[in-house]
Amino acid sequence: MDLERAFVFIWQDKDWPTKILIAAALTITGIGVIGLIGWVAELSRRVTAGEEDTLPEWDRIGEYFLTGIKLMGVSLIWSLPVILLVIFFTLVPAGVALTMSDNNQGLAIGMISIFSTCFFVFFFFYMLAISLLWPTLYTAAAEETAFQELLNPKFAWETLKANAGGFLIALLISWLVSSVLGSLGAILCLVGTFPATVISQLIMSHLIGQATAQARETLKTAEAV
Repeated sequence: MDLERAFVFIWQDKDWPTKILIAAALTITGIGVIGLIGWVAELSRRVTAGEEDTLPEWDRIGEYFLTGIKLMGVSLIWSLPVILLVIFFTLVPAGVALTMSDNNQGLAIGMISIFSTCFFVFFFFYMLAISLLWPTLYTAAAEETAFQELLNPKFAWETLKANAGGFLIALLISWLVSSVLGSLGAILCLVGTFPATVISQLIMSHLIGQATAQARETLKTAEAV
C-alpha cells in the first residue's frame, strides 16, 4: 500500500480548503455526517478504480447522502442484535433483582455478573467484526451496489478475506491519525476537531480504496485459476 500517497493527495487538490470546510460544516450539523460518509466513499471508489485521486466535488451531494444512508443502514441493521441484547441485559436483570427476596439477592447479583461478562465478550468481538467488515463496503456502496447485496455479510467477508492485512492497516492508521488530529483539534478549543475528523476520514478512505483494489485483484486472480 502507498501510505505516503494517502497522506499527501489531499494537499495536491487546489480547492482542498473549500472542500474540507464544506465537509466540516456538514459534520457540525450532525445529520450531515451521512453526506460526509457518502463523500469519502466516493473517494474510495475513485482510488479503487485507479482514477485521479483528487477530492470529490460537492456538486453531487444528493448522491453522497444516498450512499451514506445505505452504509449507515447496513451498520444499523448489523448492530441490531447487540442493540436488542443491550435492552435485554438492562431490563431483565433489573426486573429479576426487584422480584427476588432479600435472601436471594446475592445469587441474583452473581448471575447478573456472569451474564454481563458473557455479553461483554460477545459485544466486543461482534462489534470488532462489524468494524472490520463495514469499511469494505465503501467502494461498492459508491458504485451503486444494491442495498440487499451490501447487507449480506458474505459480500463484505469475501472482500475482507482477500486482503485482511490491507484493511487492518487502513483502520489502524486511521485510528492513529484520528487520535493525533483529534488531540490537536481539542487544543484549538474544539474548532479544529471537525476539519481534523474530515482529514482522518479522507486518509482512511484513500487507504480503504487501495485495500479494496488489492482485494479485487486477488479475487480476480483466484477466479482465473
